[in-house]
Amino acid sequence: RLPEVNGMEILYLLKRRFPSMKIVVFTGSVTADKVRLAFEGGADGFIEKGAGLEDFKLAIDAIQEGRRYFGSHVRQMLVEMKGVGVLDVLN
Repeated sequence: RLPEVNGMEILYLLKRRFPSMKIVVFTGSVTADKVRLAFEGGADGFIEKGAGLEDFKLAIDAIQEGRRYFGSHVRQMLVEMKGVGVLDVLN
């Protein structure tokens, strides 16, 4: 939680200004809205705080290979969303 702006707003601002910047969302509050906003905002990854260090390694490896990484709970939320266009990213 940030005092004047939220993390999703920062994601959109940074991706607009620095499109090649790699950004992983790291949060303890996972909601469908946050997942959708992060995906649509171009987040390169999304990890829950309780996921563990292995998820960080998987995210870093995926991003270095030019892929996006979403933790298992986040992936499930993306699959359940309609019209987000995630199947190519998740395969």
